[in-house]
Amino acid sequence: MLLLSNKLLSISCFFKPPVTHSIQAVMCSSINMCYSAFSAHYHCFNSGSFSNIRNERAHILVRYKAARGNSCCSFFNHSSSENRFLKIHQPNNHNFSEVKRDYRRWTKTRLPTELRHFLQTMNKKIDFGIIFDIDGVLGRGSVPFAASKRMMRLLSDNDGKVQVPIAFCTNSSGTLKDKAVCISKWLDTEVRPQQVIAAHSPLSVFTEFHHKRVLVVGQGKLHEMAEELGFTKIVTIDEVKEAFPLLDIVDHGNRNYIAKNRITRSQSRDEFEPIEAIILFGEPTKWETHLQLLIDLMVTGGHPSFVPDKGIVDSDFPIIACNMDLVFMAEACMPRFGHGAFLVCLESLYKKITGRDLQYTALVGKPSEITYRYAEHCITREAVKIGIELPIRTLYMVGDNPEVDVFGSNLYNRYIAQCMVNENAGLSHASREVPSSYKFTSQTATKCNSILVDTGVYNSKLGKIEDQEYDVYHHGHRDFETNQHLRIPTTYCTDVYEAVSAIIEQEMGSMDLLNNNEPNK
Repeated sequence: MLLLSNKLLSISCFFKPPVTHSIQAVMCSSINMCYSAFSAHYHCFNSGSFSNIRNERAHILVRYKAARGNSCCSFFNHSSSENRFLKIHQPNNHNFSEVKRDYRRWTKTRLPTELRHFLQTMNKKIDFGIIFDIDGVLGRGSVPFAASKRMMRLLSDNDGKVQVPIAFCTNSSGTLKDKAVCISKWLDTEVRPQQVIAAHSPLSVFTEFHHKRVLVVGQGKLHEMAEELGFTKIVTIDEVKEAFPLLDIVDHGNRNYIAKNRITRSQSRDEFEPIEAIILFGEPTKWETHLQLLIDLMVTGGHPSFVPDKGIVDSDFPIIACNMDLVFMAEACMPRFGHGAFLVCLESLYKKITGRDLQYTALVGKPSEITYRYAEHCITREAVKIGIELPIRTLYMVGDNPEVDVFGSNLYNRYIAQCMVNENAGLSHASREVPSSYKFTSQTATKCNSILVDTGVYNSKLGKIEDQEYDVYHHGHRDFETNQHLRIPTTYCTDVYEAVSAIIEQEMGSMDLLNNNEPNK
């Protein structure tokens, strides 16, 4: 209790002018019992470095923090700010509606001002960064959430300058430039391509493949996406299909075309240069065509013009997959198939035909550790750009999918701990390794916290992850272990605005303790 009271007191003293006496009266009458346990600690603390804070404001906030702490024990274990505040009131309290109204007014007006003031004041001492998922967190489909713009205003100063290093991490494909433009419109602020991390973004450090002849699979601007990452010799599935028209005959229309034109062999297959690696950016259209031709390329070493003499070859043919999401949340009422569903089909067919498991050279995109390592790399660069001098110590991941965002955050947290003990720590699967040869900024983060919001895949009506019945079905990729604990977030929040408010309040408490530990000059 003593530790909790000190923590709450340290957070409360960053808030400034007092609320009105009427609100004070309502709040005091509602939570007066909780205040008594913290009163003595408050008077001791008030004589410290923040003695200039008005007593009236401090008393109110100490009581509020005490009440919130009494209902949820610690800040990073709560549902929503409003629920925390209202939990302490009895249904027959005649001031209930007034308290509810006043608290909502406070959270919409006073609280954002205080949080923004903290960020602006402590800019040089900020040592944390925030990674946002996009779909299900900032918006759904093509429609942004109202909370997203409010969140961005919270992170910006009066001139619109973002005061905290942030990045946006999604498992969807597309060019980084296009995504930056989209997010900029959603948040009504400038977002640069360097702040956007798509599923394929880490491939920019896979330089050993940049000058190989690679087949890229997915939808959209495939050539532009690959070139953006540094690839120079790019082939699409349509080019393979054109070079080898006899391979794709699941499509009956193509069978008719072959018969009508009496095609017996490819006219250009002899000129076709072998594919040296396959890059799976995301789910394609016409799955039957892609599944057929991909397996043809895999079993023939990249040139499907003949069957190898010794049957199906067992080679180390490079295959890199981006985005393992089985499902994702769009405008529909239920999650939709993602690239992970396509990979399940590919892996199943490959094993059925060859008798062997498909081996990936690398799996990138959430929840892979290398994607979070790349995200830290981007956050560090952004911190330098906005003038932050301290190294990044804490990362926060705000996501909506416990199987992806939270799972990956916890995996990276574990990876950080392993690296602190052994810099050459390896992972359980080669497909998830983070090669030390890849050029990243220095790894300085000591922890990665996850915040699960209730605006996407996760549905709070089903209860918290730790309270749900264990799901015997593993919805993640087969190269990732089944571990229910890795799906449990650091905390839960209603939306992205509340998540960022929670992060800043948490950092306010940490910063206050830091200031109090500094020697007097």
